[in-house]
Amino acid sequence: MTIGKEICFQDENMKLQFEKIITEPGQSWRFYHYCWPAIELNWHCHPEYELVLTCNSTGNRFVGTSTETYQDNDLVLLGPYLPHGWQSQAAIDGVTGQHHAYVLQLPGLWLEQWLQLNPALQRLQKLLTLAKAGACFSAEITAQVKPLVLQLEQDDVMTRQIRLLQILVLLSQDEQVQRLTVPDNIEPDKISSQRKIDKIINYIHQNLMEDLSAAKLAGIVHMSTNHLHRFFRQKTEMTITQYVIQLRIERACDHLLKTSWSVEMIAGKCGFFSMANFNRQFLKLKKMTPRQYRQSDLRQLHQLALRGNQTI
Repeated sequence: MTIGKEICFQDENMKLQFEKIITEPGQSWRFYHYCWPAIELNWHCHPEYELVLTCNSTGNRFVGTSTETYQDNDLVLLGPYLPHGWQSQAAIDGVTGQHHAYVLQLPGLWLEQWLQLNPALQRLQKLLTLAKAGACFSAEITAQVKPLVLQLEQDDVMTRQIRLLQILVLLSQDEQVQRLTVPDNIEPDKISSQRKIDKIINYIHQNLMEDLSAAKLAGIVHMSTNHLHRFFRQKTEMTITQYVIQLRIERACDHLLKTSWSVEMIAGKCGFFSMANFNRQFLKLKKMTPRQYRQSDLRQLHQLALRGNQTI
C-alpha cells in the first residue's frame, strides 16, 4: 500500500489517520449502527476487514485511489489498511434527514484463520482477495444482504456468528461485484511497518493505566526513541503523548456515562494520578469539566461522542 500516493490522489490536505478498533468483551468482531445528520469525511485505515452498508444517504466514497459517488443502500467490503472515507451530500428521506451506516469490523487474523481452518469455507477466500482492492456489491445482492445486516442489532453473540456466515456466503455469490481500486503489491517493509504501529497501539490500549514511556514503547518494536516519535507521528498524525491523553479521556467519558464511580476513581482507572492534570486535559478536549459532562444530557453527549470519534 502506497499511502502517500493515495492521499495525494484524493486531496493534498487529507491526512491519513490510523484507527484503533476495540471489540466488546466476549465478541470476536464489532458491529455498530451509526446515525448522523451528515457524514463528515475522515480519511483513515485500520487492520480490520470492514463491511459497510450506507442507507438513506448520497455522497462521495473514497477508497484507496478510487473516488466515486454513492447512492442509497451502498454496500462495500474493505481490506486491512485500505484507506477509506465517506462524505455525504444529501439524505434520501428529507423528513428525518439522518444518514445511516451499518458497519461490521472483522479482525484480519481472526477472519483469515476462521476461513483457513474450515475446509467448507474455502470458497469464501476470494472475498478476502477482493477486499484488498475494495469491493462494491450489486443492488441484487445488497437487497438480500441488507435485512441480515439490520437484524444484527437484535441478535445475540451466537446468532451474530451465524448471520455473519450467511452474509459472507451471499457476498461470495455476487457475479457483478465491482473492484474499486487496483490492489497494491505490499512490500515486506510496509507490512512490517503496519504490524509495528498496530503492536504499539495494541500495547497502549491494553496498558492504559501504566506508565507508557517512549522508551518502553520503543523497546516493544526495537526502535530508538527518536525513531519511534517520528514513526508514530507519521502513522497517526499525533504525538504519542497526544494519542495517550486522548485515549484516556475517551475512556474516562465512557466511565462517566456508564458508571456511578467517583470522578477521582475514574481518573485513576484511566491512568491519571493527578486530579489537576485530569481536569485540565478533560477541559481542553471536551470544553467542560468531568462533572459537567456527567451532569449534562447523557444520551445527547453519547451521540455527540460517537459522532465525533467514530468513523466509517
